[in-house]
Amino acid sequence: MQSKLNFITMCAMKALLYEVSAAPKPGLVDRLGPGAHDDMDYFTFVDSTLALQETFYECAEAGVNFKGENPTELLEALRPIGILGEEKMLQATDGVNTHKGAIFSLGILCAAAGRLISESSNAHALCEYVKQMAFGLTKELNTTVRGEALTSGERLYKSSGILGIRGEVEAGFPSVMEFGLPALQSMSTEGLLDRNEIMIQTLIELMYHVDDTNVLSRKGVSGLNYVRNQAKKALELGGVYTEEGWYFIVKLDQEFTEKNISPGGTADMLAVTLMLHFLSSGGRLC
Repeated sequence: MQSKLNFITMCAMKALLYEVSAAPKPGLVDRLGPGAHDDMDYFTFVDSTLALQETFYECAEAGVNFKGENPTELLEALRPIGILGEEKMLQATDGVNTHKGAIFSLGILCAAAGRLISESSNAHALCEYVKQMAFGLTKELNTTVRGEALTSGERLYKSSGILGIRGEVEAGFPSVMEFGLPALQSMSTEGLLDRNEIMIQTLIELMYHVDDTNVLSRKGVSGLNYVRNQAKKALELGGVYTEEGWYFIVKLDQEFTEKNISPGGTADMLAVTLMLHFLSSGGRLC
């Protein structure tokens, strides 16, 4: 059991390290630069990831030890672990929020993988259990107390009805299961691309489909539409498969950085995609 818990934890951490290492990622922190950020860089993300090892292990362990009949009880058990994880993240980054969304998404996946550890590591089974854990999660968006400080996701819901990461989790990561994971798994088996190219192509695919609340909070609906249109154009040009598509992605990184656009929600979904793949592939990408 110990080795399986370590494996789940490794998959979560490897997903975060692979995600931040992929480059160029338009507007996002990667090994080439900070993108549209002036308070964090590649090493900030490495420090943050290493600080979260215990958090992911405890989430997986909570899944293994869960004896309740209602999976939503497991989600409640994760909340204090996640809160402590956020504190560890902030300590490691001098107060910079690098991975709050990833703690939520990958922590839930760790717990689901722990709960199903003797049954299945299949992505569909894991995401189906995530749906059960997160049943009714978006109702929280209607229960914020007057006068409380709202998160960016809560503000966007109240202004635009966008469900954000809560909606994505409650539905079992549909953007990942319908678009990100099929693309990544197809590319990883065809043998034409290296790991970096696979991740960048998957990111662009996700960028076209994800309701990215980071983009919405910075640039509104028009900014999200712009991001989607640019991702669509990159895919139409062939993405990483063609010289023209690759050049467009490089230019897009420059444009997003200059326009202060950071698709951080999409980056989190890339990490989810990677973790699901690692769990079912023995931790390998290609």
